[in-house]
Amino acid sequence: MKPLFFQKEKFVSISLYLGPYQPFLEEQLLKVFQAYRLKNPFEKVTVLVPNFLLVGHLRKVLTEKGQNLFNLEVHTLRHYMEALAEEASIIEDFQ
Repeated sequence: MKPLFFQKEKFVSISLYLGPYQPFLEEQLLKVFQAYRLKNPFEKVTVLVPNFLLVGHLRKVLTEKGQNLFNLEVHTLRHYMEALAEEASIIEDFQ
């Protein structure tokens, strides 16, 4: 699986990995996350997963493997979109 990279804004890049859930992907996620953290230690990282059970599972697995979850967000697409809509609504109210 190759990531799809595209730039949304000047300093924001997004990687999209598509495919069915497989346990070996946890190891791949950990490797990619650690490599990204070496270059960008304070950048926020958002991981979108298909269901809420996987949100908790990924957090647990990454923590058990000794990974610091600083600035790592794991969301379902629905919750992520709700948060974006809420943020946009708040910004519009203040303008």
